[in-house]
Amino acid sequence: MRDLLSRGIGVHHGGLLPIVKEVVELLFARGLVKVLFATETFAMGVNMPARCVVFSHIRKHDGRSFREILPGEYTQMAGRAGRRGLDATGTVIIAANDDLPEFRLTYNMILNLLRVEALRVEEMIKRSFSENASQKLLPDQQKKVAQSEKDLSSLPKLSCEVCLPDISKYYDQVAEIIQCNDRLVSRHPQLPKILSAGRVVVLRDGHFRAPKLAVILKLYTPPSVSDAREQNKRCYILALSDPETKSAPQATSSQVLPPVWPFDPSRLAEGNDIYEFNHVPLSSIAAVTSKMIKVDAQLIVLDHRISCMREAKQRLQEALHEWIPTGTIPEVDWGGRVRTLEVQDTLRNRDELISRLPSFGCKLCEDFDQHYLQVHGEKVLKANIAFLKMAISEQNLELIPDYEQRIEVLQELKFIDENSTVLLKGRVACEINSANELVLTELILENTLGSYEPEEVVALLSCFVFQEKTDVEPVIPPRLQEGRDAILAIADRVEQVQSRHKVPGEDFRKLKFGLIEVVYEWAKGMPFQQITELTDVAEGTIVRVITRLDETCREVRDAARVIGDAELFKKMEEAQIKIKRDIVFAASLYF
Repeated sequence: MRDLLSRGIGVHHGGLLPIVKEVVELLFARGLVKVLFATETFAMGVNMPARCVVFSHIRKHDGRSFREILPGEYTQMAGRAGRRGLDATGTVIIAANDDLPEFRLTYNMILNLLRVEALRVEEMIKRSFSENASQKLLPDQQKKVAQSEKDLSSLPKLSCEVCLPDISKYYDQVAEIIQCNDRLVSRHPQLPKILSAGRVVVLRDGHFRAPKLAVILKLYTPPSVSDAREQNKRCYILALSDPETKSAPQATSSQVLPPVWPFDPSRLAEGNDIYEFNHVPLSSIAAVTSKMIKVDAQLIVLDHRISCMREAKQRLQEALHEWIPTGTIPEVDWGGRVRTLEVQDTLRNRDELISRLPSFGCKLCEDFDQHYLQVHGEKVLKANIAFLKMAISEQNLELIPDYEQRIEVLQELKFIDENSTVLLKGRVACEINSANELVLTELILENTLGSYEPEEVVALLSCFVFQEKTDVEPVIPPRLQEGRDAILAIADRVEQVQSRHKVPGEDFRKLKFGLIEVVYEWAKGMPFQQITELTDVAEGTIVRVITRLDETCREVRDAARVIGDAELFKKMEEAQIKIKRDIVFAASLYF
């Protein structure tokens, strides 16, 4: 620091000894420091102007999580720019980026909010920056919901006595069958063999709105897709088509009309005057037939040979004419020798759905196609409304799953009951802000600290507030080693509960005992100069850890009052007295 200050460069942050920080402040006030690198504590605490103020970031860590600086904090620091009588204007530079600030749920926050009936956790999440973008869209989405509901109410009601009883259920069942087929096509382990060149399939998607017969030419994965899983594959096809379909835009809408199942070959034969060479995703395949036809896929895909395309078209039409007399389209044997559980379950579910189709009476209606289309329009609108309502509901908040998982952790550890009422453990955890509330609460209620002296207790608690690295291995007395092992055992138990409920983040392996010897000797009365020789940690960090330990001791003392543990209460008071001394809590140079 002396070398930097002699060159007119100063550094001011919480890792320095308080007396060193005050020396920097005094030198800056006298104009001897020309460039000062500082945290906001400098500007907030000392009224000293500067020619220029530079913000390296507009986010800060407030000890618990990252957040944007508050307007008052910005004003305090930016207001330093411009020295009266020396500068005509002050300059403020902000190095900003587009990253949104993080919002992290903590157990302490959840427990405190559960104790307050007037404020819900969901409301807090809504107000966070992580939900800022989605919350801005709420008015537009609410308008869309209102408009969709208005459109739904204006649709003509189905009045057909034949269709009304079961056409809606029939529609849902056909949609489920198509979904089963999608899963079979995208996840079948022998997919390359099944969809080899020459396989005849039935297509339907946003482009092929009416089911069309096609032949597979080649499977491929788009170069822009890094993930080569089956659901990202596409295929070149040659399909029977009509002028209207061929000129339609390329689209794979999820709201396409589910085709009536099973497929009727006579209906597929309608409007097949021309052919269409195209590429489609696997999701466009509605059914895979058992038919294989001879095609020269290489000449069609690579050379676009017209004669080969015409031959493929003719063979597709011949296949259709073979099926028309029987009225059925033979399907590929999906099961075969495949014994994977997923494929067998999907096949079983699909076959069960297909077996129920003959029982539906709606197929007997003369105007079935028109009524089926009418039901489709109603279903699409209802699905859109449900999607929009979900998007604006609390269940769509990004942090809700994390919140629900943390609630499960708190319930298993008995911090709250099944009704989310805060229990004794939870009330104790509400007192803990400077350390890991779950582990420290378990430590307190298991009376792990009861058998230790005040200086030993405060040394053990240092693992909760010390976060930096040290290459010097501390010398830990046997009793403190037992305490360390007990803390790690509790932390491991809590970590296992979190892992079971898939709660991300909290890594209890970060409990660091690098200053346990330093704090222990400090509490026993060792001078600060000798303390610094026990570790390679900076003096300012040692001061900060001991200062934060004073806060942790106060919180444990308050927790002892909550549970009525007079002995622990007295012990923590003694621990505070033992560490609050000498240069760590030295008086200011200003007074």
